[in-house]
Amino acid sequence: MITKKHAIIVKSLSNKDGYMTSNELAIKLDVSTKTIKRYIADLNSVLSKYDLVIASSRGIGYKLSGSKNNIARAIKEANKYIDGFLDDSEESRMSNIICMLINRNYMSIEAMAEELNLSIAAINKLSSKLKRKLEKYDLVIKSKPYYGSYIHGEEINIRQLITDYAIKLDEKSKVKVFLDDISENDIHCIESILEKHLREKDTIISDKDFNLLLSKIIVSVFRSKRGHSNNINLMDTSYRFHNYYFIENLMKEISDKIGFKLIEDEVIYISNYSGVIAYKGTQGRKNTSEIEERISSVISSALQDIFLISGSDYTKDDEFMVAISDHIKRFLNRARANVKSNNPLLHQIKEKFPIAFNLAVFLSNKLETEFNLKLDEDELGYIAIHFAASNERMKKNTSKKICIVCHYGIGTGQLISEKLKQNISDLSVVGVYPVRYLDMAISQDVDLIVSTVELKGYENCLIYRKYI
Repeated sequence: MITKKHAIIVKSLSNKDGYMTSNELAIKLDVSTKTIKRYIADLNSVLSKYDLVIASSRGIGYKLSGSKNNIARAIKEANKYIDGFLDDSEESRMSNIICMLINRNYMSIEAMAEELNLSIAAINKLSSKLKRKLEKYDLVIKSKPYYGSYIHGEEINIRQLITDYAIKLDEKSKVKVFLDDISENDIHCIESILEKHLREKDTIISDKDFNLLLSKIIVSVFRSKRGHSNNINLMDTSYRFHNYYFIENLMKEISDKIGFKLIEDEVIYISNYSGVIAYKGTQGRKNTSEIEERISSVISSALQDIFLISGSDYTKDDEFMVAISDHIKRFLNRARANVKSNNPLLHQIKEKFPIAFNLAVFLSNKLETEFNLKLDEDELGYIAIHFAASNERMKKNTSKKICIVCHYGIGTGQLISEKLKQNISDLSVVGVYPVRYLDMAISQDVDLIVSTVELKGYENCLIYRKYI
């Protein structure tokens, strides 16, 4: 992890035309030359993301090498630490400690204090709260003489901790990774291969699901590089989710490109814990598995009861039947992996579509009974969207060529589609796409693109609609 002292080294070296000795840096930071060497090693791991390196010359010192533009980028980032613009709250400090323990394996309290520029007393003060935070993952902090503290527990739980603390989304929903063994090139490689495989399968998934799958792959690569693949200890390795062979082919290419040994347990881990199903829309599927039959039975039973109560026959809406079935499969995968899905539109959905929300509650009761699990309001909101979209289709079936770009999910995009049809006559929606598939949306030769997110670089015939 980068600290203020790391940032000072970057800025000091950038201001120096020639080399700077370890003694000069040690005096500047008030640390030992041995600590400077460790800081330099830390920085070279991070600076590789900027295509920079701190070169060392025996008896001369250190020099920051790379292009002017990349050095400028690194300085800009370093200044955020030096000027205190980055979060220094108690929560942030604990997150930093967790990330340091994830990356270092072992770490002494003295090293933590030095890294975070805090006193040992301040670190000790944080330790009790840190232990409580780790308890939520069934993990504990243990110590080993002469090595330091480390995180102990089941590998699956450690991986969930890594997903929650070392992989974040920025304001543009781009994945930010705080893992020393994962370079920017690794991330770009994984992302490109993943997108390629999805396109080859003619499969479109939401940006949320894409980032979830990307995060699980990154964690798998990181732990594989560290030699922890054999520690996963999956409870059931005989069951295969629908996406298993898709994940297997994907991971084989990633392991070849990045260079690590792939074992089958890693494929099962990603398949079971990503919550993502790779299908080609409504084509080429056979509902043969037991889980699919149970889902189909629950949906049919619920919709039959809804028809008797309301007179609305949702079974006649093929688009709804495919969408709700796929959504429930994804939900069951997420539930199995204990992955929560926050719904940023929940308040709007409950306010604008109360009937659809009540239908979602009705369906959820049957799902809870069949699968012995609890659906929270976020998930109910997503299910309600499918009912609301179907309701809009029932009101009016019109046929003008537009496509919708939506970063919330396919269901939300379909709801927007139906709402637009109610307000614009003679309208035909040719597709609903996540943001990363904008090129596909543009290629549809449409009269108009409606988007829930601002699309830079594309302004022709565009409507930006933030709310549903």
